Amino acid sequence: MLGKLTKFEFRAVNKVLLLINSFTVLLTLIGCLTFASPLWEFESDYTIFLAMSSVIIYYVAILAISLFTYVYLAVRFYKNLYTDEGYLMHTLPVTPRELILSKAITAFCWELITVLLICFSVCAILGSAYLKFGMESLGDIRDIFNELNKFSIEVYNMGLSPLTIYMIVAIIVGSFSGIFTIYASISLGQLFHRHKVLGSILAYIGFYFIIQIITMLTQIPYWTNLFTSDYIDESMGSYMTYELSVTIIISAITAVVCYIITEMMMRKKLNLD
Repeated sequence: MLGKLTKFEFRAVNKVLLLINSFTVLLTLIGCLTFASPLWEFESDYTIFLAMSSVIIYYVAILAISLFTYVYLAVRFYKNLYTDEGYLMHTLPVTPRELILSKAITAFCWELITVLLICFSVCAILGSAYLKFGMESLGDIRDIFNELNKFSIEVYNMGLSPLTIYMIVAIIVGSFSGIFTIYASISLGQLFHRHKVLGSILAYIGFYFIIQIITMLTQIPYWTNLFTSDYIDESMGSYMTYELSVTIIISAITAVVCYIITEMMMRKKLNLD
């Protein structure tokens, strides 16, 4: 039944999210065509102003697309399970776990699509700029990757390949952590007989501060050990690796805890009034 619910959820959100994410593709095409134009051959204050304005507009547009995707999926969860639509959804022969997971899987897939499109967009535009202004041979590309690998070793004490794997894991775990944190906040907000949306926002703020406090507390042992040891000049690489590992662990724990809260609230404290 989980597969059918997930398929239904994809059908419900695909039209809107395909339309929104198509703007990323459109922005990418405009950006690449802009760099291919002869506009940049003219050195003037107007060209500099246009370049800065274009970067700001692009950044704001990409941020808006990401935010809309995130908010739309959260609103979809709320409306479909905790408003009048919830009366139908909760009478289906499915468990709360299946309802939650179907929406979480759909949300994760669409967030992943959004992130990949943004990464492709940034790489395509930067590649167009590099082709326009700096690329002379494929050797230049190899030099860029070599520099990135050196930077990765200096900052994280690991090469670019293992760092990429670390980052992929962090993105996946962090995405599910964010999804379930929103779901738990919305579910706790239903305890408020009035102002349920406000209650959900307050619950989310509460989760945010708790996570930040826990993250700060996990840094105390590391810094205590560092300043009490004989290796005060230790590079930031070990700290960055430690911080990335802690972030992944905290995100995983947050995802599990928030999922449990969401399912418990849906099973025992469901309030559709």
